[in-house]
Amino acid sequence: MISNQVTRAVFDLLGDRTPTGYALSVKGQKIPLYLNKDGTTKYPQIRVSPFVEKGDAKYQKYIDEIKKSYRHWQYGVFQVDIYTKDLALAQDTYDKITKRVFDFFNLETLIYNYNHDFELVDEYTYRTMAYALLDDHMFKDVYGIRIGKKIIQRVKSLKDLRMNTFFVDNHFLYIKTDQNMKDLQIKMLLQGRLFPNGFAFSDNGLHDYQLSKPRNLSALEDNEVERISFDLELLFSEKINREVLPNIDRVTLRKINVK
Repeated sequence: MISNQVTRAVFDLLGDRTPTGYALSVKGQKIPLYLNKDGTTKYPQIRVSPFVEKGDAKYQKYIDEIKKSYRHWQYGVFQVDIYTKDLALAQDTYDKITKRVFDFFNLETLIYNYNHDFELVDEYTYRTMAYALLDDHMFKDVYGIRIGKKIIQRVKSLKDLRMNTFFVDNHFLYIKTDQNMKDLQIKMLLQGRLFPNGFAFSDNGLHDYQLSKPRNLSALEDNEVERISFDLELLFSEKINREVLPNIDRVTLRKINVK
């Protein structure tokens, strides 16, 4: 399951979701993303080969109190190939991808507290224009909302708003809660990108990335086809439930040097 989740996350890193799959907008063109041999041979296109290399990440030896779950750290390498009939477009696509991936993994946030900009519009429902996602606004997105120790979940539409959730668009931020609004904390995104579910990279189990130098492989293709290839290496983890061990207070995890 984790392999499918990471592969889906890679497609979100590289392009935007469309009714038919994924695509990346470059210079006014929507370049489709395909998995391996899927799709057609029309150009331009981007092809992703998942897990051309995969293994356990390096662990440092540590002692931890027995917990119900732990994280299994792994790495995976995805090969990304850009095919176009225009070398300039191929380079622009590569530049767009590198900038896009950088934005996902480099977030800048600010935390705001409750203020009197909020108005009560319905029972338990507050709204404000201060954090709306306007094109010319300093905020790019709402990273997360907490009231005291309560995490306020994000919903995709205003009609889905229920107790202790929030919705934001380019007009208002709505919060429906039975908590004390004076304990409100809003984490706003100033720089970077969030995934379509509103989560950051770490919330989706991703932790770091590395891009290889691009390889120009046009000589391997037809004379009219330009190809730029590079590797995207990801460090990721999955949460695993630990079996209950009787009469043990601490466990030592051995050091693994795989990579």
